[in-house]
Amino acid sequence: PAEQPEEKKGKERVLLAVGFDLERNILSYLLGKDYDVIEAPDREYAFSQIENEKPSLAIFDSEMTVGHENEFAELPVPLIFLTDERDRQAKIRSISCGGSDIIERPIDESFMKRRIRGVLATTEAAV
Repeated sequence: PAEQPEEKKGKERVLLAVGFDLERNILSYLLGKDYDVIEAPDREYAFSQIENEKPSLAIFDSEMTVGHENEFAELPVPLIFLTDERDRQAKIRSISCGGSDIIERPIDESFMKRRIRGVLATTEAAV
């Protein structure tokens, strides 16, 4: 029989796709305490990292979905979208793109981590 690749032990991998450098750096730092974070400054790089790195979850700024809704719906990974508190259209677009959850800005670290754990737990239970 073919040899199975050894499953990596340790932190789960989370892709973080946020265009604004400062926000991405802060979120990466906060998430890096609990997850192996793969940073992506734009949608194209994020899509390539999903294919190459196989993260357990991807977090995208909802603005990256504009005009690319179908591409997001086909991604093989659970998605969480970051939206602005008052941006109703971004919330609707995020869910219609196949988003598993939405996190509103301003982001609360504890809330964000609970939402991530919830999506990961739901995904694992479905497997």
